[in-house]
Amino acid sequence: MSTPKRHHFVPKVLLKRFTDDEGWLHSFNKLDSEKTVRKARPDSIFVRSHYYSELETDGSRDAAMENWLSKLEDSVSPVLDKVIEAVAHNRLPNLKAAEKHIWTRFFLTQWRRVPDLHDQTKDDFASQWFDGIIDSIREEFPNRDSEVNSLRADEQKSRIIRNAYIRMLERPPSEPERVINERGIVLLSICNNNRSFIIGSRPVIQMNFSQGRTLADYRSEMWLPISSKLAIGVGNPWEREKLLHLNDARAIRHLNKSIAQNSTSFASCCAKLTASIAGA
Repeated sequence: MSTPKRHHFVPKVLLKRFTDDEGWLHSFNKLDSEKTVRKARPDSIFVRSHYYSELETDGSRDAAMENWLSKLEDSVSPVLDKVIEAVAHNRLPNLKAAEKHIWTRFFLTQWRRVPDLHDQTKDDFASQWFDGIIDSIREEFPNRDSEVNSLRADEQKSRIIRNAYIRMLERPPSEPERVINERGIVLLSICNNNRSFIIGSRPVIQMNFSQGRTLADYRSEMWLPISSKLAIGVGNPWEREKLLHLNDARAIRHLNKSIAQNSTSFASCCAKLTASIAGA
């Protein structure tokens, strides 16, 4: 079996739900020198070569994490279909416990797996983590200095940190997972035919986390648009599921701008919408 090379950090299970009627996404990349909106298929954007492949000491690549992510995406797809179908008929999806667990795992993984988050936080934290590990090894094996020192080589250090980041995706932090499972889910449905959500390279957006609030505070918000017309967020602990109909253009634009501001690139079903957000 061939090793997958093109790894989507925003998966096609989401992207296909943001295309126009002809299957195109209209994307904007802040790093594009021409600063223009471009048409793209879901296969060709939000992708990096071997992004989730672990690098072995002999230079080979292990794509086990990309395969694990693909299985997670396959498992969440029918859950997303169920939610979208229910909202289209103005009712709650009434997710089973197993379906809610799959959604929570997918939601947390999507929050943590993207380069926009990883590149922003990796340097200081990763170096401190790595130095702590090396110090522990040195204490445990004081007579093996040459081997321990070899781990500090830039190439080795980079490989170890990269592999650790990839492996941790399969093990979401227990406290956020517990809190999200205890809080309900809220479905934000756009009922204005002329408005849509965008999808960003950092698609999960955090809001109202100021003043030291954590995810456990019911006033804090996290949202992930799952289609052009529907976003799923972390709800109140006393409401298992809640459906909100959104018609306020300012509120829709506020969420879109928040996603765009935190993303290197973003896309939508409409070139005019993407251009408008890019120019905001």
